[in-house]
Amino acid sequence: MNRLTHAALLALALLNGACAAKKDLFERDLPDAPKANGKTIGLWPSTLLFEQAGAVPDGMDSFTAGLFIGNVVHSGGYVYAGVDGAEGEADEAGLPVRSKEFTLNAEAEFEPIARAWLDTTLFSVLSEVATPQRLPAPSVPIPAPVRRVRRGTDPADGTDNINLPRFDLEPAPITDLSLLPAGVDWVVAPTVVLYYSHNGGWFIGQRMGTGSGARIRVFWTIYDTKTGGVVSYGDLEARSLSPYVLTPNKGQLEDLLIQSEEKILKMMRGAVVR
Repeated sequence: MNRLTHAALLALALLNGACAAKKDLFERDLPDAPKANGKTIGLWPSTLLFEQAGAVPDGMDSFTAGLFIGNVVHSGGYVYAGVDGAEGEADEAGLPVRSKEFTLNAEAEFEPIARAWLDTTLFSVLSEVATPQRLPAPSVPIPAPVRRVRRGTDPADGTDNINLPRFDLEPAPITDLSLLPAGVDWVVAPTVVLYYSHNGGWFIGQRMGTGSGARIRVFWTIYDTKTGGVVSYGDLEARSLSPYVLTPNKGQLEDLLIQSEEKILKMMRGAVVR
């Protein structure tokens, strides 16, 4: 297929995506937020999930595993089903299945921004219902949440700005009680799962392209400091898209990240502690 055909395919995909359901918030079926009821609450500094032992499955990297923090640049055209071993069914031969090249950059820039944003946001949300205390990080990493591939499909599949398959996260208890802080009843452990922006292109496993956008996913666990057991946990994800902007500048990408941050903040209120 020539360049004109490539452009037409992407334009058609973007049009279909724009007509699809506007699902920009991704909430899981999770436990209700616990009531503070006078509990003292500590907040550990945010961690990045891809850095935690065992978080990235064997044979994958942070991007293919859906744990990337940074900026994604799609380029080089598309990989087609049935060509050079690309994924896809026989009756899909010749259809695009993903961008040919993914350039990953801005990790060093985005990682401290993502940490600081989640720390500030969670502290602000907790402050609405309690008097949280900022605490130093535990002396050694706590157990990473357990990753489970989600079965079935999602209404956003096909035109979404994330690699498939989707996955759920479940918290793990802390068995080494020496890691738990003294002086508080509960401690909140926040984690940045993903935080990225991107230009227009095809994500892995999707069947249509997407315009430029941004996506953020955060996970937190509330632990009982006396037992190390899980009091509650949360998992929120939001995206922002510009369906007709394929080559955004830095300011436009920042705008999309800010929009996603604001969506997470709105969902987080009432979802952590009541």
